[in-house]
Amino acid sequence: MPGTGEAAGEALGSLDIGVDADELAIPLASLYVVYVAPVLLAEVVVDGAISYALYRRVKHQERRHWLRGVFRHTVRPFVATAVFLTGLGWGMVTYARGAQSIGKVMANGRVAR
Repeated sequence: MPGTGEAAGEALGSLDIGVDADELAIPLASLYVVYVAPVLLAEVVVDGAISYALYRRVKHQERRHWLRGVFRHTVRPFVATAVFLTGLGWGMVTYARGAQSIGKVMANGRVAR
């Protein structure tokens, strides 16, 4: 219906309520979005609640540089991964001398059988 929007605008404009139809466009559009997408509204409400809860928790923490916290939380996993991969590499070199890739190490295992 191409004339539905125009007809609604004229109908609202003809009402003598002291408000121009252009001033009602944003509130009506907002109500339309809420009517059409209630899941979107629910998601916005949940996101707002989570943001509020996180803000309240973070607000009372002491201020320090963010890099110190990042380093403190990632140094152990980094060291553990580095040690594991170094040991794995050493084991592969010991198992298949001269192999330059994991595929060649696996191929060496198949040949040995």
